[in-house]
Amino acid sequence: MRAEASLASEREPDAHLISCETGEGIEALREAIEVALTAKDDVIEVVIPPKDFKVRAWLHEHGQVISETTGDDGNCHMQVQLSDVDIGKFRAKHPELEQVSINPAG
Repeated sequence: MRAEASLASEREPDAHLISCETGEGIEALREAIEVALTAKDDVIEVVIPPKDFKVRAWLHEHGQVISETTGDDGNCHMQVQLSDVDIGKFRAKHPELEQVSINPAG
């Protein structure tokens, strides 16, 4: 059975062998799923003033924070990878915040 599964996975580059007994292959499968689910996400750059720091929590919860720094002016500068749906939600909730798409999904 394992030999048949191994041959099948060689023919299908997106196939992943996993073991229910040992858990072998589970982490590679999880990573492949994450890559597939985020392949079309965009990265936006956002400047958040101190009075709006609750927005940081939303971005951490809904996206993958790539970078985050706080300037001398107290503003938080973030680069965040978000799905199109979450970018739409973010822009609808916070149109006043400076936002720039730095790598739109192709």
